[in-house]
Amino acid sequence: MDRRVLKTKQALRVALFQLLDTKAMTTITVTELCRAAHIDRRTFYIHYDNITQIFEDYELELSQQVRQALTGSFHNPTILLHTFDHILMANYVGLRLLCLNATHLVLIDKLKTMLFNTMCAALTPPPTPRQVIIIRHICAGLMDTYVYWFKNPDLLTYEQLNQINHEVLQSHLALL
Repeated sequence: MDRRVLKTKQALRVALFQLLDTKAMTTITVTELCRAAHIDRRTFYIHYDNITQIFEDYELELSQQVRQALTGSFHNPTILLHTFDHILMANYVGLRLLCLNATHLVLIDKLKTMLFNTMCAALTPPPTPRQVIIIRHICAGLMDTYVYWFKNPDLLTYEQLNQINHEVLQSHLALL
């Protein structure tokens, strides 16, 4: 993709995330977004039909980033958790806004599926039906803890959340 296109899309995403800190998505106008991004309205419409497509682009990029990082050979679920956690926290602002605006369900489901598939692929021999259920539980629980933390950031520090996720992962892995 052309660098100018990337720069424009990044400026629109950053501006949208800034506006979402104080406003609901449904109240943000294209004019307001373009002004915040220092982008002309015509330029906006070259790339997007509406503001929600910026989130769709973000979700696609994030899911591709996670898929690429998780497709490596992970034989250690702790390393897998660390990698997954690193990606999520590197995208903290966007994920938090997605969760707070209730537009996260499709992305969270994709992330759960990617994590699940990666964990299953890391097991040799292939997982038994019992192990599949345990792995599914791990992935759903892990993603739900992030969503809950994004919605309730004052309950725990990031370090506390990470420690709890690590402990829960280890206890679940013992069931495998």
